[in-house]
Amino acid sequence: MIGIIPHVGAGAIRFGMTRADVGDVVQGVAVRRRRNPRDASEYDFFREEGFFVYYDVADRCVAVEFGPGARVTYDSFELFGEAAHVALAWARSRDPDLVVKDGFVSKAMGLAMYAPWLEHRPESFMIFRPNYDEDEQRRMAAHLS
Repeated sequence: MIGIIPHVGAGAIRFGMTRADVGDVVQGVAVRRRRNPRDASEYDFFREEGFFVYYDVADRCVAVEFGPGARVTYDSFELFGEAAHVALAWARSRDPDLVVKDGFVSKAMGLAMYAPWLEHRPESFMIFRPNYDEDEQRRMAAHLS
């Protein structure tokens, strides 16, 4: 079970770690790819562990995304343990200002859920460092100008 530390990281992975540091603590084989040409950096996918690690332009960890094969907890709540509507209700009880769209995004919790069907289990959860979204929007705006 991987425990999330809000705004800090998950398990032994910490936001701000270099790609090499992440590789040292995960000790799994990473598949490195880019989702699209506008990404800041390539991500590392650790198939056996069931998660992706995302990096900024300096190759520092900014986010971790977990797929349904990962066993992940956030303050003792097992994220993939219930239907998405249960996870949404749990998150909303902690952050009434979260944004609901194909799941939710909570900047206060540093947590996002992707779940297009709330009666099914979530498809993924992402944790992210503080100001991740704002920094990405600035980077993309600069990239497009």
